[in-house]
Amino acid sequence: MNGEAPTAAEVIKSPALLLATWWGTGLSPRAPGTVGSLAALPFCSIWLLYLPPWGVAGVALLLLFLGVWAAEQAGAAWGKPDHGAIVIDEVLGQLLALALPYGPQPHPRQISAVHVRNL
Repeated sequence: MNGEAPTAAEVIKSPALLLATWWGTGLSPRAPGTVGSLAALPFCSIWLLYLPPWGVAGVALLLLFLGVWAAEQAGAAWGKPDHGAIVIDEVLGQLLALALPYGPQPHPRQISAVHVRNL
């Protein structure tokens, strides 16, 4: 497929391409990185709300290692190492951007449990 634009049919057939395009959002004809970043927000919100800090760090590491593998596969398939459709890096970037400013803090369920006990 070198030199041609990736197609949805091609992406659906490959788990690596599906992950590299963040479930196909990188195939957007306009601003694929922005679309991939927007598609990452619900996932990042869920991870940040329901996982403890070490769980978020685990998800980030998983995204890092799986993302590198998926991006390499997609780059080889499309003949361009940093093809615009590869948006898995935006997903990790969103997670880090949303998580890092707050640093380690109590989990939201721990906070609400303390408030309930103090009532």
